[in-house]
Amino acid sequence: MKHNKKYNRGQSEVLGFIFIFSIVILSVGLITVSGAGNLEGLQETAKTDNAENAFVVVSANLKEIHKYNAPSRETELQLSETQLQTENTTTIRVNVQGEGTVQETEIDTITYQTERGDISYDIGTTFREHEENAIMSDKPPFKLSDDHIMIHTVNTNGNFNIGGSSNILLISEKRSDTLHHMDNSGSDVEVEIETSQQRAEEWENYFDENNANTDSSDIDDGIVRAEMSPNNDATVIVRETSIDVSIN
Repeated sequence: MKHNKKYNRGQSEVLGFIFIFSIVILSVGLITVSGAGNLEGLQETAKTDNAENAFVVVSANLKEIHKYNAPSRETELQLSETQLQTENTTTIRVNVQGEGTVQETEIDTITYQTERGDISYDIGTTFREHEENAIMSDKPPFKLSDDHIMIHTVNTNGNFNIGGSSNILLISEKRSDTLHHMDNSGSDVEVEIETSQQRAEEWENYFDENNANTDSSDIDDGIVRAEMSPNNDATVIVRETSIDVSIN
């Protein structure tokens, strides 16, 4: 009997050790998997933040062209398993009372794609998009008041699609500056922008904040319409700066 007790006790100790060792291995595995997932998530967030910071510089350089008349600008961008491309996704139309449609322009949107969302430059402003939501990161070069309406379209033109991990140079060159309309009689203005649904929602918010009437918008189809009725002696300007964009 003594032999059996020792045998049983030894067997229990072995089983207990195996059980505890299995728990330790399982815990380490769970921590490793969880830690790897968290690390990957942080890396993807960092890529998106870097893309947004890069587009702050892109926007500033394009502003040097469309606002301060610089002939060209170059912006160095670092791709890190991400995608940079142009997409023909946006059209802007401007109608002026008594003149009809004075401008209709298709825009090549510049888009930086990451796993956590897209950063886009469109009509002179930057958007951060994720799934069904978008945020307008800065304001477009418009002026909307009772005494002065200016619709200034920044028309980026390009055709490229590059991905992977590399340093690239985004080259922006002014093609033309066009004055489509100007009057000092306070003409009513309607702006129609056809774009993605997410960006259309942000455009609608922008126009609403500036007291435009957006009741005729169709956001589900990505269309925002903004109607503005300034004072009778207000200045109304509709202009467009075309900028060719390419990569090297």
